Amino acid sequence: MTAEAEDLQLIQEHIEIMTLVEMARAQHEDAKGTRSGITKLVGSFLQGELERSLGRLKARRIWIKDKPERAGLKLQFTYSVAGKRGLYEIERATLRAYMTERVEDYSDLIIKVQIPRPPLDVKYAKDKHMFIQPNP
Repeated sequence: MTAEAEDLQLIQEHIEIMTLVEMARAQHEDAKGTRSGITKLVGSFLQGELERSLGRLKARRIWIKDKPERAGLKLQFTYSVAGKRGLYEIERATLRAYMTERVEDYSDLIIKVQIPRPPLDVKYAKDKHMFIQPNP
């Protein structure tokens, strides 16, 4: 893969993550109760992904404008690679398809990192950080 193709791949991935972060923010603003907690957790995960992506872009001297210009069904993101400007265009439907794939990848990752659960017969103490094992 050429350096230019790698740069475009990084730009595409960053745009996907950036868009997912914005969607999570919008969902969190409207959420209440348990849904609010879930969107906060997902948002913090995505924020970490965004920060890692920004680090990769910075290492390659790539800058991307946060807000796209809308041109019909297309979104246009202005970017710069080592001072050379460019325009990354993507159709909204294509971006949604890429984001769906990315969310599926995240789901697979979350499933692999399972949090161990205490057995069903475990009783919880008043201190939420401790639990009491039943007597054998």
